[in-house]
Amino acid sequence: MSETTSNLRFPLLAASQAQKHVTVNEALSRLDNIVQLSVLDRTRTAPPPDPEEGERHIVGPGATGGWAGKDGRVAAFQNGGWVFIEPGTGWIAWDAEAEEVVAFSGGIWQVAGGTFQDVPRFGLGTMADETNPFSAKLNSALWTALEAGAGGTGDLRYVMNKEGAGDVLSILLQSAYGGRAELGLIGDEDFVLKVSADGATWHEALRIDRATGRPRFPQGGVREQLSANRTYHVRADGSDANDGLANTAGGAFATVQKAYDVIAGTLDLAGFTTTIEIGAGTFSGLTIAKGWTGGGSVVLDGAGATTVLSGIGHLVQWTAPLPGDLRIKDLKLTTVTSGDCLRGDAPGRVVWEAVEFSACAGRHVAMIAPGARAECAANYTISGGAVNHWVAEAGAAIQAVGRTIALTGTPAFTTFSAVAAGGSLLVSGDTFSGSATGTRYSASTCGTIRTNGGGANYLPGNAVGAVSTSGQYV
Repeated sequence: MSETTSNLRFPLLAASQAQKHVTVNEALSRLDNIVQLSVLDRTRTAPPPDPEEGERHIVGPGATGGWAGKDGRVAAFQNGGWVFIEPGTGWIAWDAEAEEVVAFSGGIWQVAGGTFQDVPRFGLGTMADETNPFSAKLNSALWTALEAGAGGTGDLRYVMNKEGAGDVLSILLQSAYGGRAELGLIGDEDFVLKVSADGATWHEALRIDRATGRPRFPQGGVREQLSANRTYHVRADGSDANDGLANTAGGAFATVQKAYDVIAGTLDLAGFTTTIEIGAGTFSGLTIAKGWTGGGSVVLDGAGATTVLSGIGHLVQWTAPLPGDLRIKDLKLTTVTSGDCLRGDAPGRVVWEAVEFSACAGRHVAMIAPGARAECAANYTISGGAVNHWVAEAGAAIQAVGRTIALTGTPAFTTFSAVAAGGSLLVSGDTFSGSATGTRYSASTCGTIRTNGGGANYLPGNAVGAVSTSGQYV
């Protein structure tokens, strides 16, 4: 039979032992020294000069004097002397000096919990639950990098990961446990910031495209400043819920108006060109009620005659000043029961090239406000009639010089070219192929048509032109 217990090594009473109280008292003393173990420190290597009864220490490494050779043991001052108790694996102690819980493992004492593995819940200052298996209730938290001198790199990277692209990885900011702001990868892989007044209705304030790094501000406000030219795409199978940056059904816009509104509402062009590339199909027109920011130019670029702008009312109209050129190219324009194809109601310049003007209930090119200007930059086609092909009023101007203009199907006009109230038309050196019906020109109230000697029959039509009230045709 062993003389001590297996784990705590308490002395056992022997059969017929005399003075049994000695054995019992020794066991009780040992129990008093190791149960609810709390030591004053674990760094001392020599006994203190004036210990108190019951005082306990964990002997530090390299002990000397009366503690020599007792490293790691629990030294307890008992009955005027030191008793040394050898710890076992898993013993727990409170280090009062360091204010740490330590455990004995691998022959040394170390901070308890130095390594936590597969802990199902952790609550710091509060209770964790199934919904929030990690919970902390505190007023301040600090994460700091492990310095190179302490074995680290000096860097600190906080990494979060989600399983799939359609999952959510975000930081949700709440007030009274109601969501007010959320940022992260919210249901896709673009970086998003959104806000809410009630935790139920959310407004997306910022989206940064993961592929390009381009920011968008869906609610307006801060503008993205371009550092290069940009293209937005419009397709018949697109959607105005897209971002317009890819020529695919899932990337392109469905309307020209949406593409322009994004340009005018979110960008600073910074002198660059933004192109609205329009695919094959029939699309509604564009109204510019607000000019874009940052100069540069905006281009409507079609795929030729298969790209048609059509509708009731004006097709391309600006009612606010244009800060740069508006260019129209490679598409077909036609109106149904009313409206002009190109209409300037404010200062600004439109430049067209390789355009087909088809049947129009109003005028093909109508500049009717001071400072409104239109200029032809390349050859083009007229395949349908209109009230006027060109009209300039109120000091506005139109210019088409040295171009070849093809007329197909003998389009009918009330008057092919008209100027009034100081409007001017410069159309010299042009070549017209084909024919048209209607009056060739009308110039009145100080309006001027300059053909530079083209003659009375220079412009298309089958009726003579007219000049009145100080108008000029030269």
